[in-house]
Amino acid sequence: MNYQQITTADGLSQGLVFDIIQSRDGFVWIGTKDGLNRYDGSRFKVFSPDLFDPFSIAEGYIYHLYEDSRGWIWLQFANGTDVLDPKSGRFFHLMKEGQPVVSALFEDHSDGTIWCLPGGDRLLKFSISRDMLEKAFQQGNANIEPPCKTYSLPAIKDASG
Repeated sequence: MNYQQITTADGLSQGLVFDIIQSRDGFVWIGTKDGLNRYDGSRFKVFSPDLFDPFSIAEGYIYHLYEDSRGWIWLQFANGTDVLDPKSGRFFHLMKEGQPVVSALFEDHSDGTIWCLPGGDRLLKFSISRDMLEKAFQQGNANIEPPCKTYSLPAIKDASG
């Protein structure tokens, strides 16, 4: 196997890397201490927070990356969760009751539902559509609060034995 070492000298925004994924379109996505880096095999595109663009990435310190079945890239920060629609290049900030969602997340591949574990005894189920992202963009609001159902983990445990 042939490995290539890439560093900040090659355009990587920061040497402290927390997560790496390769998306279905072949890009390598790297979550660092200083932004999201998209690598095409020869060049980097760096996504950093921009106070003047509500659709820019919310934070620069990225702990976890995930590509869902739609090709959207999910980013987890210490203080929230973003979803990037690579086709539009826009970042949307996941909210629940007006607050950023800080959570581990999983996808139900049968219907694209996103499940979040925000801690404590709650499990959240979000349904997010492309139409919802487009409507948020048209309204100039990058904060999305999709329909959400909250489950109590003790109730799930009791029901399943």
